[in-house]
Amino acid sequence: MPSVTLSYKTQDFIEAQKLSTRQSWRDKKRWALLALGSVAAVALLTFATEPAQRGEMLKIASLLMPSALIGGLWLSQRVSIALHGRRALTASPALRSEFTYEVQPEGLIQRSQHGEAIVKWTEVQAVSEDRKSWLIYPAFLPAQSYLLPKRCLTADFQEALKAQLMAAGAPRK
Repeated sequence: MPSVTLSYKTQDFIEAQKLSTRQSWRDKKRWALLALGSVAAVALLTFATEPAQRGEMLKIASLLMPSALIGGLWLSQRVSIALHGRRALTASPALRSEFTYEVQPEGLIQRSQHGEAIVKWTEVQAVSEDRKSWLIYPAFLPAQSYLLPKRCLTADFQEALKAQLMAAGAPRK
């Protein structure tokens, strides 16, 4: 079965953060909270204003509050991407070593000087993919993923990985 050997770079983690953040923008709960927050902020600003000026304040607040909340959310995520992506290699020295990933019928095998890990295909909770990387979310690592930068992957490896994930029915995230 195909295997690849790779070493991570800071840019790989920045791209992984971007991919996972892109997924969170599709989260319906986040948008529902944003809408409720906007409505609450507009109501608070409107009713905190003198009764004679409430009509004008309602118009202004209705435009500014949702825009400010969305802008704030976007800016906070951009800062988070930069900080977490750049900090990954310094926070986890083990990530600076060389890794070998192998696609096997039973699962994805990761080997390094620190040991071996097997992610069985049935344990994959979700998969994310973009043009720069794969993120594989196993059930035994909640809120974490295996990062496979495409710059290091061969075409055989990617085809075998995609085939095994599809056969296992791993959901896209």
